[in-house]
Amino acid sequence: QGVSNRYLAAHRLDWRPRRNLELAFSEVMVYGGVNRLWEWNYLNPILPYYWEQLNNRINDNPLWNLECSWRPRQGLELYGELMIDDFQIDFHSEPQQIGFSAGLACSELGFNRLFINMEYERINTFVYGQDYPHNRYMHFTDWLRGEAIGIGSDLGPDADRITFRPRWHQSASLDFTGLLEVVRNGVNRIDSTQQTPVKRIKFPSG
Repeated sequence: QGVSNRYLAAHRLDWRPRRNLELAFSEVMVYGGVNRLWEWNYLNPILPYYWEQLNNRINDNPLWNLECSWRPRQGLELYGELMIDDFQIDFHSEPQQIGFSAGLACSELGFNRLFINMEYERINTFVYGQDYPHNRYMHFTDWLRGEAIGIGSDLGPDADRITFRPRWHQSASLDFTGLLEVVRNGVNRIDSTQQTPVKRIKFPSG
C-alpha cells in the first residue's frame, strides 16, 4: 500500500548545420511507482535515459523523438517528426511502437497573400501506453467523455490524420482561413489494458 508517484523528465538537443536546415533529438521518460522517489540519473541532462533504465533493470517508459525542418527556398518549409515509444535494442522482442508526421508549409505561390499548410500524422496502436498505469503518457481522465487525456499529440494512439489548412491574408486586420481534416480512430486508448504488441495488428484497430 502507498502512494503511486509519477515523474516526467526530458532533454533535447537542437542542431542547425545550415541556415535553412534544423535537426533535433529529444528523449522523454515517464516513471513512477508506489512510494518511489526521484531518480537522480534522470536529472542528468547528458545521460541517455534509455540506457539508464536498462542498466538499472527498471521497466520505465522512455520515448525518443527525431525532428527535421528544411527550407529549400524562401516561402517553402518541409518538416517531419519520428517518435519511437520505448525503443527495443534487440529489434525482435516486440516491434518499435512509432508515430510520425510529415508536412509542408508554403507561400508565394503566385499570390503573396496565400499560405498553405498540409500535414499527415500517424500514431500507432500501442504508443504512449505501458504495462504500469503510472508509466503511461496520460495527464488525467475526462470522466464526461470517458477518455484519457494524453501527454503528446492530441490525436492520441491508434489513429491517423490528414490536414489541409489554407489561409488568405487580406489585410493586417483580416484573414480568411479554412480547414479540411480527415481522421481515422481505432478502439485502443492510452489507458487501455496493455497487451504484448504483435507485428501484424490491423491499423487502425477496430
